[in-house]
Amino acid sequence: MDGLGRAIGAGVPVEFDGKTLIFEPMNYKDLGVVEQHMLAIQPSVKDLLEEARAQAREFIAMAAEERFKPPGDNVDVERREFVSQNYLAMAEKVMASALAAARKINFISRADVVAWIDSFEGLTFSYWLKFDQRYPGRFSLEKIQEIVQAMGETGFNKLCRVRDQASGFDELGNSTGPTSPQRAETAGPTGG
Repeated sequence: MDGLGRAIGAGVPVEFDGKTLIFEPMNYKDLGVVEQHMLAIQPSVKDLLEEARAQAREFIAMAAEERFKPPGDNVDVERREFVSQNYLAMAEKVMASALAAARKINFISRADVVAWIDSFEGLTFSYWLKFDQRYPGRFSLEKIQEIVQAMGETGFNKLCRVRDQASGFDELGNSTGPTSPQRAETAGPTGG
């Protein structure tokens, strides 16, 4: 109907697990969920912060130990307080440095998201996400992974094409597609 399906963002029917289901377009919120998922599974941020927390806890324990040593002969209370404060400052510095480093790596580029959703893990995650929205609880992520794996490369490629068509990630990308050869050369994954 003159591009109506693309203009309104209609879903695309797809054969999946022996049934015809509708794959709804991925929207910005869905891509945000994908980005958040990618950040959550990215081990470097989590490991960096866990390591910093462990080191900070050691400094805090050393500060407490220094501060609460039993009094004895020749106890320099000011020195103990100074050492204790330095340990606490080192704990804060370790955490601040780790958070600053995490902020730098706590970013997923558009290219990384596009590459990931074209991987097996990304395709199955996007199908799980969209099917769970339309057919709540029908498939687990693991079940979708089993089904897609059984479909083989041809099935995988078909599922990619359906997702891209529904979401406007394919060459047409919108209801009109690229309007000129020059524009077609510079068009991104959404056609424009």
